[in-house]
Amino acid sequence: MQALQRHTKICKKVFINKREAFDSKNARKTEEQIALERKESNNNFQRKSQSKKKSQVEVRTNVEEKPLKKMPKWKMQSEQFRRAMHTGSGSRSS
Repeated sequence: MQALQRHTKICKKVFINKREAFDSKNARKTEEQIALERKESNNNFQRKSQSKKKSQVEVRTNVEEKPLKKMPKWKMQSEQFRRAMHTGSGSRSS
């Protein structure tokens, strides 16, 4: 009788209960990105509830005012290196 109970429990787990689909996009997100998305969604909800008569020009200016993410150190160094290479190649032309 124990074997039957064990069997039904396993079958229920495997065949009846479906696993949640894995979302790799969410798995790649950092905690900062998740917090930023939550903050943006809260701001969007508040804006919609306060006034629905904003013009598209006002909405575009609000989008542009978002703070830019801080650039990682490696990326900043890479950009500096590329700029140096670009300016160096332009001054050598004789």
